[in-house]
Amino acid sequence: MSTLFNKAYGQAALDATVAATLNLTLQLGCLEKYYYQRALASNILDAEQTGAMTIILNDKNLYIKTLLGVLGASAIPDPTRAGFARARRAASAPRYFLP
Repeated sequence: MSTLFNKAYGQAALDATVAATLNLTLQLGCLEKYYYQRALASNILDAEQTGAMTIILNDKNLYIKTLLGVLGASAIPDPTRAGFARARRAASAPRYFLP
């Protein structure tokens, strides 16, 4: 996959702008992963919804793994669910998905 991105951008290595863009994508992917994990842990989904959320979560985990492989050492550390919650509280955002 890394080779694909390198060819797409005509570079031997990811430049700073490409890495920053992919890291933003990685950060958003992590946020989505925590959203799906929370939905599955809520016990409010029926069997069909749980199955669908599980498929989506598995796909999201593969997506994150791919981005981590492409970014290598340039990847940001996992912001963690608690990190997103701290950022939400710091920004006084509404409490929709994170504790």
